[in-house]
Amino acid sequence: MSCDAVIIEDEETIAMAIRLVFAHQGICVREAHTGGEGIMVARRERPVVVLVDVRLPDINAWEVCRTLKRGWEGWRPVIIFVTAATQATDRQMAEKVGGDEFVAKPFEIIELANLVRRYLHAHAGT
Repeated sequence: MSCDAVIIEDEETIAMAIRLVFAHQGICVREAHTGGEGIMVARRERPVVVLVDVRLPDINAWEVCRTLKRGWEGWRPVIIFVTAATQATDRQMAEKVGGDEFVAKPFEIIELANLVRRYLHAHAGT
């Protein structure tokens, strides 16, 4: 069974906090801590939503988004950037590469869960 979301976040405490709150909200999440690992996990799981931190240790987050937005055997996820990078240029780049949402840190995890849930409900209705 695939999960609802994959989070690509190099800060393990943030990834764990999101996973735990999402699990309590009934949202299945898989974690990856690098861009390369995230692409592999996302392709395996084929989630509706992929949450991507802009500052990753290996692959540029913009390239992660481009790669995932190209799709994989009919699957094309929603990309939500979750990041401390709040400059206007980061928001513009997120939009340019096909990101669907841009959530600035710090954020309320419950609000993030509600955002993900909206995409899950929209996907379920298709």
